Amino acid sequence: MLPADGLGPLRATGEPERVELGEPECTGGCCGFLSVLVQRCGGVVQWSDWEMPYIGTTRPPEFHFDADAYDAELARAGADGWWRTDA
Repeated sequence: MLPADGLGPLRATGEPERVELGEPECTGGCCGFLSVLVQRCGGVVQWSDWEMPYIGTTRPPEFHFDADAYDAELARAGADGWWRTDA
């Protein structure tokens, strides 16, 4: 999700992109994935239109992030690498 080059699926552009954040124990093909639409709208990054793997689950609210701070945090987390499991 957070490659060092910053070009991972969480990168926000003017084109909305659906990002799969997780899946249920039974697999996403069965019950669906937890996903969100990520899009840059000027100086704001918007996470919206959540899809939930279980019917009846409360959807998270729409989130808005300052675009410059969002980009900086993705770059910082991608470069940090302490959390990587493939290292």
